[in-house]
Amino acid sequence: MKGNAFMSVSKLSGNGRVLQAARHNRRSLAPEVDVGGSIHSARSHLNETLHGPSTPEKVAGLAKTLMRAALGDKTVRKDAVLAIEVVFSLPVNHRLPDDRAYFESCWHWASSEFGGIDNILSVDIHRDEAAPHCHVLVLPLLNGRMQGAKILGYKSAFASRQERFQAQVAQPFGLGKAPTALSAPQRKMAARIVRQCLEARQDSALSSAIWSAIRQAIEVNPLSCLQLLDLPIPEGSPGRRMKTMAEIFTSPGKGPKVEHNSIDFVSFKLGASDTVQGVDAKQNLSCVDFKGDEQTDANGSHK
Repeated sequence: MKGNAFMSVSKLSGNGRVLQAARHNRRSLAPEVDVGGSIHSARSHLNETLHGPSTPEKVAGLAKTLMRAALGDKTVRKDAVLAIEVVFSLPVNHRLPDDRAYFESCWHWASSEFGGIDNILSVDIHRDEAAPHCHVLVLPLLNGRMQGAKILGYKSAFASRQERFQAQVAQPFGLGKAPTALSAPQRKMAARIVRQCLEARQDSALSSAIWSAIRQAIEVNPLSCLQLLDLPIPEGSPGRRMKTMAEIFTSPGKGPKVEHNSIDFVSFKLGASDTVQGVDAKQNLSCVDFKGDEQTDANGSHK
């Protein structure tokens, strides 16, 4: 197994949101880069644009042109979904030999799910953050109308879409599916693991102005954070003793029993080149988490 596949879907509403998303995806928002954020400009040359116009402004312009051609003089509601953003992400230490081939498969699959290739505004791969990921901007046109809510569907529709994605894209690349839910004790333990990993790595998210919101997002849905950081999912269920973090990080897994020295993960400090479960101490969180938009993650929950 080469890790778990991850997909999130966001609704973009309001004037300027498509342009803002395109600017982020094309790395033209200067304050995001190397200023207490997770983007490392030294690696930005590894990013790729797989589809779409050459500039963020042209991406936004394409959206307006397609809307005008389909709607004519009709106007859309102020709260209408003007675009859908689908993000496909890989674990930090994925073992795919060619992530480009995987992301190409992802965006072609997205075009078949969201109204056809003509609805795809842009496709961008980011490799300058901790977890490699791909942003796909989609114009929600259906039968000549903007129908974002109908294209996205309800939670049950998202669940079935996840199953199709898993069967048609993730599995052929040897990628697994993250568990759909954690028990309350597991969720609490998972959030602690994520926070302490960030502290050990001295991640810049800890000093962010929006750390309180990030921490709340971790508490509510730590599964995606565990996956992006390539951390183990804690074992346990209601009525069953939870493993301690020291037990989790020193567990031999399946196989012959091996004696380990006890490790207090709370006080465990990383050097500049050390790793925790394969996570580079210098790496930061990916931009695919903690956005302000309403999102639905791979586990079917809203952020």
